[in-house]
Amino acid sequence: MDKKNVNKDVNESYRKIFKKIPSLALILDREGTILSCNDRIETLLGYEPEEVTNRRVDKLVSAVFREKIREKIESTENHDRFYENYVELLSKSGNRVEGNIRTAIIPETREGTGKTVLIFEEITERQLEKLKTKLERIRKKNQDLEELIQTIFHDLQEPVRSIGSYMDILQLKHESDLPKKSRSRLGKVKENAKRMESLLSDLSDLSQLRGNNSFQLLQVPGIVKRLTQEFKKTMGGLTVEVQDGFPKVYFDPSQMKILLRNLIHNGLKFNDPPRRVIVGYERTPPGENIKLFVKDNGQGIAKEYREKIFEIFNVLKPDGTKNGTGAGLAICKRIVEDNGGEIWIDSELGKGTVVHFTAPIYEEDDRGGEFFSQFSLPEVDSIGTSDEGPGFFDRETHLHNRKYFDQILEPRLKGYCENGHDITFLVIKLSNYAKVKKNYGSDDYSKLLNRLISSLKSAIRRSDLIFRISEKTFMIILPRTSGASDEVKTRISTQISQLNSNSDSLDIPLKLNYGATVLESQDDPDPERAIREAESKLYQ
Repeated sequence: MDKKNVNKDVNESYRKIFKKIPSLALILDREGTILSCNDRIETLLGYEPEEVTNRRVDKLVSAVFREKIREKIESTENHDRFYENYVELLSKSGNRVEGNIRTAIIPETREGTGKTVLIFEEITERQLEKLKTKLERIRKKNQDLEELIQTIFHDLQEPVRSIGSYMDILQLKHESDLPKKSRSRLGKVKENAKRMESLLSDLSDLSQLRGNNSFQLLQVPGIVKRLTQEFKKTMGGLTVEVQDGFPKVYFDPSQMKILLRNLIHNGLKFNDPPRRVIVGYERTPPGENIKLFVKDNGQGIAKEYREKIFEIFNVLKPDGTKNGTGAGLAICKRIVEDNGGEIWIDSELGKGTVVHFTAPIYEEDDRGGEFFSQFSLPEVDSIGTSDEGPGFFDRETHLHNRKYFDQILEPRLKGYCENGHDITFLVIKLSNYAKVKKNYGSDDYSKLLNRLISSLKSAIRRSDLIFRISEKTFMIILPRTSGASDEVKTRISTQISQLNSNSDSLDIPLKLNYGATVLESQDDPDPERAIREAESKLYQ
């Protein structure tokens, strides 16, 4: 056999080994694009190989670990040994798969540039239990440390406040008796006490950031709108604009609020009236984090200070003078990095500052209902029992009732709305309920009611929520999308029309009235009021 055929056989053997090894194996180019993968991707993540080929590896990685993957790909460039790290991958169905990755470089050849091989090994149940035990010990130590830090902060804040209060008393009662230099020194003491109090508050926030991420789908404009209302109470002559068509992003909601508050506040604080800040975004290639920005029209920041201002305690005015606590942008940097992104500044003296940061994007906006389905109602079995216990469901229809909404679901929906989401409430009333019930016996009415429920259920999406809130009234809750309630009403009307026309046993056709309203994202949403508004529109 000649050398050419030997090489061909060897290459074919390598391909077979690559395809069948028990670990997930990916071959990537230097940009992180998947060039090839083995068969393990089907059993581990549920993808066909062609579904991920020529896509960014970010598609397979949980948002928190995407930056780590990029770093590891880059770090192997000048080394031929493996680097190992814990990461979480995402299956096609959205489930997280925990394991370790190893990356190594495939050197450049005559056929083309070098590539990176990535091996992912899933963590077994036994390994996972050991890791969880270690992690729990670390969490306990961190919790004890955080409690100690919070105690120290609390014990320090009280005497600092007392110093400020005594300075106020001295200024109020004795300022006129003091010489000019003493009054100036008194003012400095008061100013430093106030700064110390702010610094302790910022440090307290900073100490609580790590390890508490709860990724959710966020609508940034809603958060900015609430923050703008907050700033208008303390600042005059300000404008905060939000770019149109803002995509949804995955981020910790409380941390996104702190992040935007600090960035917008900085943009407003370092501006002369009229103060103007723009919150916007830049589209990126599929699979990459989106770039968001907060832009002001202030004096700008000199180039030598652009990295320093992200350091704790290092704060500068645009003219280089000290101001504030120096923790605000350090907190922003910590938040962005904890959520798997990067943050940087572009600025030019006299022309303003732009703070950029990256965040995971929800690429398929029309599937917002899938995220809303986190509120899906627990199953009620055939005899009308549910995991929540008695009293939360309607025995006739096996739908959850108004009590479940009031006690269980409403607080969660309020939090969902506070995080920047709009919610649609659609109330449906059987307008000829009394006549229908009187006309049919109890058995026939029960069958009719079940056919009505089947019609309602078949007209809504899997993520929409349906309740029976009284004998003749039903409620559907769905994430707000363009024309959502109208589409549902049309589908229900079609279903009921078919039910009325296709049944010989319906002497009295069913008649429904609809009322809908939208609960817009806000600081203190009131779902109960939204339901009343929807009910008031039933006969309009």
